[in-house]
Amino acid sequence: MKHPKILIVGGGLAGIGCARELNILGEKNFILLSKDLGGRAPRSDRTIPRATFYARTEYKNMWPFLKLGRKADIWKGRLVTKEKIWRPLFIAFRHPVLSVRFYFITRRFDACHTRFMSRCETMSQKQAMEADPYLLDLYKQSATDFLRKNSLVELQNELIGTLVRVTRFIRIEEANAFLMLWIWLILVKNGRECTIDIRKMVEGFLPSIIDDEARSIIDTGNGWLVNGDIECDVLVMATPINITKMLLGDSSLPEQKATKVFSSIVKGKPRAIYSQGRYNVLPAEEKDVVVVQNEDGTYLFCSTQEKYNLEKYFETFEVVERKNWDPAGFFGDRLIEAKRSERLYVIGDYHFPGLESAYLTGIQAARSISKG
Repeated sequence: MKHPKILIVGGGLAGIGCARELNILGEKNFILLSKDLGGRAPRSDRTIPRATFYARTEYKNMWPFLKLGRKADIWKGRLVTKEKIWRPLFIAFRHPVLSVRFYFITRRFDACHTRFMSRCETMSQKQAMEADPYLLDLYKQSATDFLRKNSLVELQNELIGTLVRVTRFIRIEEANAFLMLWIWLILVKNGRECTIDIRKMVEGFLPSIIDDEARSIIDTGNGWLVNGDIECDVLVMATPINITKMLLGDSSLPEQKATKVFSSIVKGKPRAIYSQGRYNVLPAEEKDVVVVQNEDGTYLFCSTQEKYNLEKYFETFEVVERKNWDPAGFFGDRLIEAKRSERLYVIGDYHFPGLESAYLTGIQAARSISKG
């Protein structure tokens, strides 16, 4: 039987962030339980930077662990429909007043979001969001309602919704205004393709990592019994929110909708219509999402359906690698308090995606535990 003071379940960026910060703060009596360090994040020892993940310049806590690739360039994207090809720059020039208005809205969001991320180092995301009525309203408001209220509907499908689609694999009708603007921060922040040096992140606490996963969790009243052989005082759940809800049997946690992404890295010759732009996005009503030309000459294909037909997009091809994200992420409209009690924390990217945001929930939880 193991008896750590703190048990962190889940070794994604939130779990690693919590363990790393505890170690920095001098708290050594913890265990990180994880079968797959890094979780959904791209590990630099397994792959090269590709279009799957991006880091932006405000990722100050994650920056030392990133290996960077190409700069993200939204103007090299194209929405490919049966009728025509929509290019972002053409749409922006066709609606100059609306485009400028959206740019300044994004600038305002950027200023608020920067302050929000700073607050997230010392308070939960829920508390940080509630401290800014503007951001809170954006989180509760649908993206389509926001665009309608700001007279930006003409940019919704061919421009704004296209980036939402290719970044989060959802239709803009499914996004809230906060998520939509967070995605479009690329207008004012430089983004780079990236992978993460997970080995560097876990340096200093390797002996505290157990290669396993949580199968059962029992609340003993004054602590927690996990898998029948680990007893801890404080439990930090850093697993996907629906798994956390199931393991804890906590009906107060919301059931959030999960996105699923199925992808292939392909060598070959794309069909002519997909051979020009870097990002070739398919219409929102289709289940296939995007064909992206990688820096190494390969192509990344992503779909929301497990069985897809690459022959529709390539004349000749060889599948180099397949990668499925199930889940790829969650989205909902309810804010969740990370500190459920003095003995239980729930952390991760359940409010909005992002390497830095997930990592910060771990840092904040560790600091809260340390103060307690």
